[in-house]
Amino acid sequence: MLMENCCYGREELTVLNMVKKGLFGECLHAKGGYRHDLRDQVCMGKEIRHYRLENYLHRNGDVYPPHDLGPIAKYLDINRGNRMLPLTAMASKSVGLNHWSATHKGKCPKELINHKFVLGDVGLKKVDSIVLSQHCVSINQMYCRVDLKRLATLSGFRPFFRSGN
Repeated sequence: MLMENCCYGREELTVLNMVKKGLFGECLHAKGGYRHDLRDQVCMGKEIRHYRLENYLHRNGDVYPPHDLGPIAKYLDINRGNRMLPLTAMASKSVGLNHWSATHKGKCPKELINHKFVLGDVGLKKVDSIVLSQHCVSINQMYCRVDLKRLATLSGFRPFFRSGN
């Protein structure tokens, strides 16, 4: 989890430093997520070698959990005395990738046009009662991983926003 690149962004490191200095009090709950419209990349996965294509075709769940859980685990000291147990995951039905491949037949490889993607459009995971995480990459939206990040502490609820990538 600590090798995840999102653990080392400017905002994530700033928040981690503030958490470690106790500026927010005790951290009680965190929320994070990864939203990105990857429909074209996933549907053209064999041509551009998108490494998650097989997951989108055959699995339903969060196929990229460390992107948001990495920084949150550092904020809450998870796996440093606290563990991610139990974990519950759920997902919506799969519509976005199936619709995109059917309506963009010129861009989509023939073998994927009639293939039914399994991965749900919106996936949620809950770890104990401390972490809630969202994974959503198959509907029309701008890239965002930080506007979903929230940290609940004894001194209040702290949203963290950042513009751009």
